[in-house]
Amino acid sequence: MKKCLVCEKGTLVSVEDIVLELEGYVFVMKGERCDFCKEEFPYEEETRRAINAARRLGVWPEPMKLYRHLSRTTC
Repeated sequence: MKKCLVCEKGTLVSVEDIVLELEGYVFVMKGERCDFCKEEFPYEEETRRAINAARRLGVWPEPMKLYRHLSRTTC
């Protein structure tokens, strides 16, 4: 059994009901859940599938563009 990465007290149990909700759309994924703290860890392949589906639906947010202004400092 794998130990939980968050609480380090519980063990990870395989589940098929991890819910991800984005703008009214609900995605149900497979993964692992800690039996102590209830933290959820979806499988990477499941997460990738949910992200691809959300992108096709137009609900996956695009990364924010960060604008930085550089200025000279005098020290």
